[in-house]
Amino acid sequence: MKKLYLIIYFFLSINTYSAAPPINDDPCGAIMLTVGSSCSFATYNTSGATQTSGPPAPTCGVSLGNDVWFTVVVPPSGHINIDTYKGAILKGELALYSGSCGALTLIDCSMDGSPCSGMSLISHSGLTPGSTVYIRFWRRNKLSTGSDGTFGICVLEVQCPGSTNNTCSAATLINQGGGPLTGSNGPWTSDSPDTPGNLKAVFCGSGSTVENNIWFKFTATATSHAFNITASGCSSGGVYGIQAQVFSITPDAQGCCGSFTTKSNCISGTTSGVVNATGLTVGQTYYLMIDGYEGDNCNYSIAGWSNVVLSIELVSFNASYNNNNTVLFNWITATERNNDYFTIQQSIDAYNWTDIAKIKGSGTTALQKSYSYVLNNEIQLPTIYFRLKQNDFNGNYSYSSIFALTKESKLENYISLSPNPSSDNSSKIDVFVSKEGEYTLSLTSSSGVSMAKKMFLSKGVNSFNLTVFGEIEKGFYFISLTNQYGSQVNTSKLIFN
Repeated sequence: MKKLYLIIYFFLSINTYSAAPPINDDPCGAIMLTVGSSCSFATYNTSGATQTSGPPAPTCGVSLGNDVWFTVVVPPSGHINIDTYKGAILKGELALYSGSCGALTLIDCSMDGSPCSGMSLISHSGLTPGSTVYIRFWRRNKLSTGSDGTFGICVLEVQCPGSTNNTCSAATLINQGGGPLTGSNGPWTSDSPDTPGNLKAVFCGSGSTVENNIWFKFTATATSHAFNITASGCSSGGVYGIQAQVFSITPDAQGCCGSFTTKSNCISGTTSGVVNATGLTVGQTYYLMIDGYEGDNCNYSIAGWSNVVLSIELVSFNASYNNNNTVLFNWITATERNNDYFTIQQSIDAYNWTDIAKIKGSGTTALQKSYSYVLNNEIQLPTIYFRLKQNDFNGNYSYSSIFALTKESKLENYISLSPNPSSDNSSKIDVFVSKEGEYTLSLTSSSGVSMAKKMFLSKGVNSFNLTVFGEIEKGFYFISLTNQYGSQVNTSKLIFN
């Protein structure tokens, strides 16, 4: 009799279990970090993390790996250091983004730089205080970089030295209009001068020492600005007086005042004089320094300037010829505060001005407002200059950039932005030129950082997207158009939020 043997095989199925993804595996689950005044590393973990798709890929580093995300609220200085420390991960990389968790814009990245060898550090200035930025961290994807796991991270605020008005980095913002601006440069002390970078080497041709200086900054609304300064009540009895000059600066690695370039004449050892700043770029920030000559302590007065906060955010101001030779003015404000009325002013030399029209303002509003006015008098001169004066209810006022209108180009060169304000890089730029040729289109931030694109423009309207300048951060920008001879023919303001 044959026996049937039933052989039963048991198969052991071995399952490999993976760690669950961390809560900050994607931007919308980002963990908020606290900004400190010194670096205190907190430990986090990439175990179980996956590589995020969607946000722009960093432009530095070896390759993306499994990443985790953090957020941080930008401190008042607008400058943060993001540092990392070794754990199970021996080499880590960082990227910094602005925007919202579902629509991020890359603004910086790093694959090294930390004092902890192999790890990354980002030092970024010019961020908008109070805004939220996103931090992306991942392990460098190489065998020698350890394994996914623990790492340390910290964020600290970088603050430039000095108190308000006493140092370059803490310069007081002033605006043309109203005034006069008055104050004192203070008494001399052995430790009071603020002389960062190469300031001593370039101030007044390096022929003057700096004893008790004070600082102001301003945003250029024209290619030249004048500062008529008078000193009085000097401790020397008027023997010495003051010295003053205007500079452009290049920030140092910490985002503070670094290298200085003179942009004006120097007045020195006087109780009155005019500092003429020339060759300025509209929209860029410049610095005026006033110092006591031989340590003299004086009261100063700067005619036509004030530290009053501007009452309007002017997006654009344009003038163009109509077919009947009348002039059409258009301007747009983003916000207004205590704004009584506008005055359109006309000049034949861009120096002496005449009021030609008065237009009622909108008082106080957070809504964008558009204005227009038609000048019915035919212009006879080949070139005429216009500017917009804004007048407060309390008597303060400010000026727009100067607009030059030439007879030979009905519909003068202009720049139009749509939408404006904008929240992404899809804004359309329409540039109208009356003559084809080589032009330079420049984008300048409120902090003075500028990007320029040279291009050939055809006669008529030329259209671009804002992406021609790459990815940009939130803030206020000036877009300017310069012809092949270096003359600025138009400018417009962009609000990117």
